[in-house]
Formats: sequence, structure tokens, C-alpha cells
Amino acid sequence: MRAHLFALVAAFALAFFGCGEDAPEPKTAEPDPAENGPKERIVSMTSAQAEELDVKTTVVKLEPTKFVVVAPCLVEPAPDNQAIISAPINGRIARIYRREGEYVGRGRAVFSLESLEFANLVSDLVKARAEEKLVKNKYDRAKELASERISSESEVEQLEADYSRARAGYKAARARLRSVGVGEAQIEKFIQGDYDAPVLFVSSPIAGVVSRVEVSLGEAVEAYEEMGETVNLSRVRLVGYLSPEDAEFVEPGDEFVALSKGERDKRVSGKINTLNPALDERNKSISVNAVVRTVDNWPKPGQNLRMEITSTTETPSIVVPLDALEYEGEDAYVFVKKDSVTYRKIPIVVARETGDKAIVASGLVEGDEVAVSNVFDLKAMSKYSEFAED
Repeated sequence: MRAHLFALVAAFALAFFGCGEDAPEPKTAEPDPAENGPKERIVSMTSAQAEELDVKTTVVKLEPTKFVVVAPCLVEPAPDNQAIISAPINGRIARIYRREGEYVGRGRAVFSLESLEFANLVSDLVKARAEEKLVKNKYDRAKELASERISSESEVEQLEADYSRARAGYKAARARLRSVGVGEAQIEKFIQGDYDAPVLFVSSPIAGVVSRVEVSLGEAVEAYEEMGETVNLSRVRLVGYLSPEDAEFVEPGDEFVALSKGERDKRVSGKINTLNPALDERNKSISVNAVVRTVDNWPKPGQNLRMEITSTTETPSIVVPLDALEYEGEDAYVFVKKDSVTYRKIPIVVARETGDKAIVASGLVEGDEVAVSNVFDLKAMSKYSEFAED
């Protein structure tokens, strides 16, 4: 029976393509506009043919539908897990404590600078501290003498003003040192005179791996000049690039899986954090962002991944497997079961195809039973019936 069915299809093909010179001249009458669009057709079989084909079907439902949007994805360091190390002051590189690829703790030195400007700041601190201490002693003594009516009130007021200025100068000197990265412990050592030559330690603001060192030993650097970079690979940011059409279906909070084409066993998952609605002028796409924890330091910044985002239709929709679809030009069809030996070839409008599914905009209703196997055979039988009608 199966062989008979294929013979029938083959006969139709020979007749259709073999018309050649005997084909009738096309009619010159204007066609009916109703005949130009996709048509519904009936495909009928015998009981034996239906049993031989054994067409599998699925009943479509109208419900919120999950589907997958696929996007290329670039891995970048997470925003708070990447830090530039800059020179806080003019100076010369005295030592480099960490090189590329080496781990450094938060607040630990990566470079040290010898700097005349820094030495002046330390000198200002020591002098301001000595001045503050001297004026305070004078002020305290004047208050004591005033209580015994030995010093005048005006003298006490003058020393009080001097002490306020000295204290403000001392606080400012400490603040200037803190602004270039000097910690309180080192400031206290400077005050106590516990140093030979003032060396400024430049530390990493985060714990991580030194990814770049841009300076050499002995090199002169200027304030705010970039010297290196530290990256913490415990988290990364994934930037996915969507077409404007796909972006309409994606929202923050949608779940995703990111994987590598060459490493299918490696993957990370999470939820979309943000969506940038502005169109990227360079690649004409809309970007989505997600920060995820790495697994065994994977993925790494710079890698290209495939992001599969699971989204849900805003309104209930009808979805059919892609195996159910047949196309004639740009027109999509499905075969809806009418009874055990009869199928209706129905034109449909596909809103979008995603993964192994197609979201149907129109043409089907809830409860329709759609063929999902042997669709090509049904199409061939439909073509034969069209040819027979002609």
C-alpha cells in the first residue's frame, strides 16, 4: 500500500512536469481575486491508506506559551568585579608586587611609588600634627591659668581660635593622604616617625587576578595615569544581542541558559537583569544584560556564547510543532484531522518560529487536531487532488 501511494505521487509529478508543449494556453480572462490567496483543501484517503500512513496528530490548545529566543552573547567582567588601578599622584614606579595572572587581595599593594609630591604630603602631615599638639598644650595651659585668674579671657579666646585652625590643618593633612590611598595605619606610622623614605603603596580595590600591568619598573607616571587592572572572575556579565523583533518577547526576569558551541557540557543559567531599549548602532540590535556566577572560572571575559532565553507569550496563543508546517512559497499550511480518513489543508499565519515550535497568529482554533507526522505525504496527496481537479 505504501508503494502504491508513492507510485501515485510519482505519477502526479510526471504528469505535472511532463505537460511540455501539450499544455493549454493560459486563459486571458482576469482571475478572480479570491482565487489568488491560500486555499483550504480536503485530503481524502481510503481506510487502507490511512492505516498505512498512520499519521500522528496533536490537539492544539489556547494557552500562555513558553518559547525560546536565541541570541549571540558576549562575556564581560561584572561591573563591580573589574577595577582599574591608577596612579593617585605623580611619581616613579619603585616596585611591582603582582604581575599578570597573579592573585591579589583587596587592599593589597600591586605597585609602590617614590614621589617628591608624596614626601611633601607626609611632611605637611608631620608638621600639622606637631603644630596642633603645640597649640593645644598652650590652649589647655591658658585655660588652667585663667581659672586661677592668672591669664586673661581674651588670651584664652585667641589660643582657642589658634587651636581650631591647627586642628583643621591637621585633619586636612590626614585627608590629603587618605585621598591618595594611604591607610590610617600608615598615617599613624608617619606621625610616629616610623619610616625611612615615604613610599606610597598603590593597592587593588578588589580581590582578584591582575589582568594587565601597563607600567615598567622605574617608569615615571602622572596622577590618574592607568597602571593596571584587576578582574574578579567569580562573576561575569553576559550581554546578549537581540533583533528588535525578538526583543519584543523578552523582559527582565526571563530565565536563560548560556552555553558554548564547542563546549556543550559547560553552561550557566540565570535571569535577565536589564534590557537596553536603545538600538545599538554598531550591530543594529537590542542588548540584554545578566550577571551570573561562574562555574570553575567559566565562562571567561571575551568568550562568545549562545544565549537561549525562555520567554512567555503575553496573551494565550496557539502553538504547533514545526514538523506540522508545510510551506508553498511564503504561505504556511497545516493539515487538520477531520475524521480517520480525511484531513483539511488549512492556511495559517505564523507569528514567529522559535526552537521547534511555531506560534500561530490565525487559522487554527483551540481543539483542532493537527498532523505532526507524514506531513509530506499529505502534501503530495493534496497536490494530486489539485491536479485531478484541474
